This record gives sequence, C-alpha cells and structure tokens, in this order.
Amino acid sequence: MIYKIITGTLLILSIVIIVKMTTIITPVTIIDIHSKIVNDLQANYGITKKMAEAIYKVHIISEYSPDFIAKLILSESSFNPDAKSPKGYKGILQTPTKTGYLKTDILHGIEILQSKFKQHKDPIDAIAAYKGGKDKPQARRQAIALLKAIKEI
Repeated sequence: MIYKIITGTLLILSIVIIVKMTTIITPVTIIDIHSKIVNDLQANYGITKKMAEAIYKVHIISEYSPDFIAKLILSESSFNPDAKSPKGYKGILQTPTKTGYLKTDILHGIEILQSKFKQHKDPIDAIAAYKGGKDKPQARRQAIALLKAIKEI
C-alpha cells in the first residue's frame, strides 16, 4: 500500500515537473497559435483581420489548412466577397448562393469542395470539379496551380 502511494506520488510529481518544464520551454497557448495564424494570414495575403478570423474558424471546423483555404479563396475571388462570375456563381468562393457572412460563405464553399473530394479520388479531379468541371482544361490547370501553390507553403 505504501509502495502504491509513493509510486503514485512520484508519478504525479513527475507529471507536474514535465508540465512545468514544458511550460517553461514552450509557453505556447491556443490563443498564441490563433493570433499567429490570423496575423500570418493578414501579412501573407493582405486581407483584413475579419477575413483572416473567418478563415481561421473554418480551418478549425474543416481541418483544411488556413493557407489552403486562403489560396482557394484567392484563386476563386481574389478575396472579394462581392465577386460574381459570368455563370452566376457568387461570393468569396464562387458558390451558387451567398449569405454575406464570411465564415458561412467560406464554410459553404469548403463543404462543396469536400463533396467533390468524396466523389473523386484524385485531388486534381476534385478541385477541377469544384472549379467548373474535372474534364475542362482550364479547371484542371487551376487545380494543378492551386495544389502546386499549397506544396510551396
């Protein structure tokens, strides 16, 4: 019984020491990570804090990287939430509908993209399908360019 208490105490003491050492060595919090990602998005893409915050929130929900989401938005609308295509697509990610709420519009575009990834095993096919058709040369070129840009990050 005494052995178990001592072992348990040593284990707790070891965990406390490791946690304290980790805190001293890497005092990174979720807030620090959030701030860094939002600041990096603003600096790298010249976007507003509101836009960067919306991208960050969708990144957390969707698990796509913030840079992937930003590059997709850049390729679709150059970060213009009022963009309209000749084919009638609207907003930041050129979707059939637009709510006017950045996070909602980005999330809607990402959900459409996710459905394309479920339909097509090849990432180029999926992104090209999102961009207008997997068999369309321009959509395929855009998909390849987006994937290449992501690999450079």
